[in-house]
Amino acid sequence: MTKFKLLLVDDHALVRAGIKSLIDQLDGFVVVAEASGIAEAMGKLANPSPDIVITDIDMGIDNGLDLVRKIKKQMPEALVVILSMHSPQDQGFMYGHAFQDLDGHIWEFIHMAPDEEVE
Repeated sequence: MTKFKLLLVDDHALVRAGIKSLIDQLDGFVVVAEASGIAEAMGKLANPSPDIVITDIDMGIDNGLDLVRKIKKQMPEALVVILSMHSPQDQGFMYGHAFQDLDGHIWEFIHMAPDEEVE
C-alpha cells in the first residue's frame, strides 16, 4: 500500500509529537520529517519529499503562511494544510487573501466557547 508522506511543522515539539502519534495510528499516512520553523522545513522538502505538509501559522518569529508560499513555489504539487487554534474567521481577518495557496485548514475545537456552534 502506498502511503502519503507528511511533513509536520510546529514550533512546539510536544504538539508535533501528539500529531505524529495520531497519524501513526492511521493507515495510508507516514510522517517522514518534522520541523520547528520555516528554515528547517525548507531543508526537509527532499529525500523523501512530502506529499502533505501540516503547519501551524503562529510559530514565534515564523509565520506559517510564509512557509505555505515558499513550499508552493518550490513544490506546487504538495498539499499544504494549516493547523491552527484560531477560527477561519479569525484567520481571514488576520491574513486576508494569503489563504489562496492553502489546500486546507484545520482549527482546534477545544478553544471554542461552550455556546459556539460548529458549522
